[in-house]
Amino acid sequence: MLLPLIAILATSPATPPAAAAQAPIGEEARAAQLEPAYLDFARAVEKGINAHDGDALDAHLDKDALFKKTTEGVQVPANFAAGFRKGLNQGSALGFGKQLVSAFDEESTFTLLRARAVKGVPRALFRLVSTRGLNYLDLELAKDASGQVRVVDIYPYVAGEFLSETLRRAYLAVAAEANQGLVDRLMGKEQTYLKNLPRMQAMQQAFQAGKYEEALSIYDQFPASFKNYKSVLLLRLQSAAALSVQGEAYAQAIADYEKALPNDPSVELVAFDGYLLRKDHAGAIRVLDRLDRRVRDPYLSVLRGNVMLDKGDTAEARRHYEAAITAEPTLLVGHWSLAGLALQEKQYKELGERLDAIEATGLVHLNDLEGTANYEGFVKSPEYKVWKKRRAARKK
Repeated sequence: MLLPLIAILATSPATPPAAAAQAPIGEEARAAQLEPAYLDFARAVEKGINAHDGDALDAHLDKDALFKKTTEGVQVPANFAAGFRKGLNQGSALGFGKQLVSAFDEESTFTLLRARAVKGVPRALFRLVSTRGLNYLDLELAKDASGQVRVVDIYPYVAGEFLSETLRRAYLAVAAEANQGLVDRLMGKEQTYLKNLPRMQAMQQAFQAGKYEEALSIYDQFPASFKNYKSVLLLRLQSAAALSVQGEAYAQAIADYEKALPNDPSVELVAFDGYLLRKDHAGAIRVLDRLDRRVRDPYLSVLRGNVMLDKGDTAEARRHYEAAITAEPTLLVGHWSLAGLALQEKQYKELGERLDAIEATGLVHLNDLEGTANYEGFVKSPEYKVWKKRRAARKK
């Protein structure tokens, strides 16, 4: 039986990931080409969040810049805009760091992958892993008038849009209620969104009430111009998944999402579980490969290994786990995955070496394995005595 940390299943291509020397999609510069202050800031955020300090992020959010992006081009009375801003500041929407920390569990990790420029704008990309799954957060950065680095916007991959875009929809909805003429003054997608908002809200209510078939029925009634909105497609996908990940409705929702938003990162995270649960390994492989081209993340090699394990190909699984820890030597889940394979296959000499590597990361101090479930065979083996002696010598 494999170690608990191997529980997150995923999939793997037959060949290693794309060369790490290639820049992820849209990136123009590495950390070395950015001002050092941006990388220093990103590292401080990483350290703070892992220490359960939400203010490591929240205290540096440029609320003025975020509010400007959220409300730009929407003509409303000044007192209305001021009231919305006051409510925003008093609510939890801008407490993104605190939300991250509150959802942390003992397996959560928050890792800085890189700082770079995207279309000339400094960004810092982080990986978030927990028992809830995988997500990436991309922080858009800038310096304020005093030269301090601030967070201008946040892009959670699982949402597939900037925080300012999410807040803007809420702003438009409230503004439309206060100003009936607003809908007519807006153009294009925003006008379409507001015109269909009541039915969208009905779909959300049905979903929240567990009436998934009703939610899908409401989606079917939307005009074609509204069906391909990202927020609508996501809600449809979630409704279909809640109904049955094995069902045709879910498979069709994934296909339509990918067709409508082929370059959107959210579909890769949202659809991945569905492919895996349906044992569609080829589909899951495509999702991981696309995501890897975006983020260049060694953790995805762990997920590749997990799918190979799911298929029963332990040799391929091992190869991908090795690739993960080679690219990121402190990636504990990769080390534990290899230890789990060695334990399962009763390769006790290798298991001892894997446990040594885990402690060598400096992130873990192993407890006494004697009496630990699943390790009985190892503890009774000659290899355990050798490992225990070697470990004792290191402590002297």
